[in-house]
Amino acid sequence: MKLLKNESSFYELDLYHFAYEYSCNELNCVSQSIAVASSFFNNDYYYLYAVLDSLYVMWKDEISLNKDLQFESTINKRLKNLNLQLIVNTLPNEKDLFDFIKSKINSKIPIIFNPKRNKLSYCSDYGNINNKSIHSIIIGGYSDERNALLLRDIAHVESCGLDLQNKYGLLKLYLSFDMFLDIWRNSNKDFSENKILSFYENKLFTIEPIGNIKLNLFELDFLKSIFNSNILKDKSNLLKMIEEFKYTINNNKDLVEIEYKLNFIGLYMVNTNKVLIDVLYKLNYNNIILEDISKTLEKIYINLLLIIKNLKTNKKNYNINRLINLINIFEEKIRMVFV
Repeated sequence: MKLLKNESSFYELDLYHFAYEYSCNELNCVSQSIAVASSFFNNDYYYLYAVLDSLYVMWKDEISLNKDLQFESTINKRLKNLNLQLIVNTLPNEKDLFDFIKSKINSKIPIIFNPKRNKLSYCSDYGNINNKSIHSIIIGGYSDERNALLLRDIAHVESCGLDLQNKYGLLKLYLSFDMFLDIWRNSNKDFSENKILSFYENKLFTIEPIGNIKLNLFELDFLKSIFNSNILKDKSNLLKMIEEFKYTINNNKDLVEIEYKLNFIGLYMVNTNKVLIDVLYKLNYNNIILEDISKTLEKIYINLLLIIKNLKTNKKNYNINRLINLINIFEEKIRMVFV
């Protein structure tokens, strides 16, 4: 946990970028930011938070389309296993913003900012009214001399066309405080006009320790204890979602909501399981078993994509039972790893 002064006169947290660890489809920007911020306290926390995110999304979280309303509690359920917590800081007076950021950086506390992606002046989606998504970046440093901030993000690299071979990480971006303030103001204007997203208005999030930092957690036994004490269920969220889809089809219900769930939540569940498998490889778990699990997961991914494609083209050949069978097989294999 170091606070450095770099060659550009910035005080910065000693954060690794993890640029070539996982592909961008496997961790969303929010999870990536929290994982990297957690790693400031213990490098292994990057991988542990990634696994916790995978396990909770797949087995523990409630499936919700209004996940922004549950942001704080959802994240803290994961972080408490690492003796960390996400703290919500409300800053209605922008005059306090720079002093707050400096204070937290000086105290060796990573800061997370969740702006509107189309308000990021360095992003290719800047001004795109059709992109209503929330992005997530880390504020990792500042310079009084330059009146600027050091951010950790990926959108600026994506926008300039640099080929990262579809790999994701949080790289350095130096931004004047005035430019940051524009992003802050424009995002908050949008948040104030949206009942659900108003949660993010005037908010910065910090990742802070609760007591002593836990060491030597990067072991399979730790993950087993988490899975069995907090997570284990009769059915995964993915299986319940596919069963909901089957019920919707069989009873001629409206498909709009379930199609959204499959496309945005279901695919993320599948992709985060790839993170889980990657970390199990790092823990030297049996390669033959992991290769078998990976093949099953790939079949689930292909079948889920086919269902989503058929939904969009109004084709009726969903083959739901095959997907349910594959998920049941996958669940049993995961239980064998952790139980």
